[in-house]
Formats: sequence, C-alpha cells, structure tokens
Amino acid sequence: MNTSFYPQLAEFQAGYTTAKELNASPYAKSPIYKLTAKHSWALDFYHQRPLKLLKAVDLDSFEGLLYVGQEEFDAIKASGKNYDLISKKTQFSVSRLNLKFLNPKTREQVTSYRYLLQLTPFETR
Repeated sequence: MNTSFYPQLAEFQAGYTTAKELNASPYAKSPIYKLTAKHSWALDFYHQRPLKLLKAVDLDSFEGLLYVGQEEFDAIKASGKNYDLISKKTQFSVSRLNLKFLNPKTREQVTSYRYLLQLTPFETR
C-alpha cells in the first residue's frame, strides 16, 4: 500500500507538485513569497527554499514569484495586477483523508487550488 497509494496522494499536495516543477524550471533558484503566514511545509521541504512573507502593502510594487491560495488569487485577479500564471495545482491535506476525497465523484468538494504567479509592478499610464 505504501508504494502505490501514498505516492498517488502526493500528487494532491500542491506544495509537492509545485516544487517538482520549480526544481526543473528556470525559476529553481528564485525566491518565492507568500502573503499570509499559512503553512507551506511541502513546498518549503521539496523545493528546499522556505517561502518568504510579503507584506500586503508591498504587493503593488512587488515583482517576483508569489504562491497563493484561491482567495488571494481571486483578489489579485480582481485588482488588475499584472501576473503570469506559472502553475495551478490541486491541494488537499492528505493527512486528513476522508470519504469525499477518496471518491473521485466528490473529490472536488474537498480540494482547493494553489497558484504560483510571476508578478510585475502596476504599469502607470
């Protein structure tokens, strides 16, 4: 069970799948920021570079990589901030398995998304 079931579960940990992509990308050594103190243990561990905390007041002038959840992504998108979507990954805390997750028909009810964005400062016109 450990050799087939648990590796499949890792694919639902956004930090793990994001780190896999990052480590093989041009962004591998770039610092990554987050807007909240929410944990990012899987990304920190598998990327071997702890995320840095970006103050919300610095967001308008920020240029770089930002790792965010759905609510933060929606706010950035609504603000008109310039960004490129680097990745969108499914997130589920696999240590909290439940029947809704195990059933593919109801899985979307208990999963969320994490986004890796490349932000550029607002352009003045």
